[in-house]
Amino acid sequence: MMVGRALQQNIDPYFRPGALAPIAGPFNLSRFEAAAADDEVARSSLYLAYFATSWHRMYGLYATPGQAFRAPYDKTVESLFDGNHEASEIAAALPTTSKELFTEEFLQKVRNPTGELRQKLKPLDTTCDWRPEVAVHLFHARGDKDVAFANSLHCQGQLTANSSDQ
Repeated sequence: MMVGRALQQNIDPYFRPGALAPIAGPFNLSRFEAAAADDEVARSSLYLAYFATSWHRMYGLYATPGQAFRAPYDKTVESLFDGNHEASEIAAALPTTSKELFTEEFLQKVRNPTGELRQKLKPLDTTCDWRPEVAVHLFHARGDKDVAFANSLHCQGQLTANSSDQ
């Protein structure tokens, strides 16, 4: 959806969208991460650890790893996301749940983002909040355990509000 919007805004002089067919994305990233914080997503600790480490590198989500990650993970999690570890390796090194991996204070911050975090998340909650000039067909399976079907409904609702054909 974001690539389609950028192309429609003439970000590239050679490419124009002919149609859009996005698949099962976290079109409401705030809600997706909050669901991961509540362990409502399969592999929640993996998804939330990826979010926390990558966003920390960009925006400084915590002062020290111990503010976000419980011991002993506060000493290891950041190094797992160095680009040299495969997803299976990372998943094997993490606990199953976000509750085991993260401090309660950090989980609360993710569940109820404020300030700069809220501001940075907003564009990723409005991925579909525009009017495409081409046909859009959303693909999603109700049995998806990684990204809730509600994300596609959120996207569809934003497209409909902008009088877009889906």
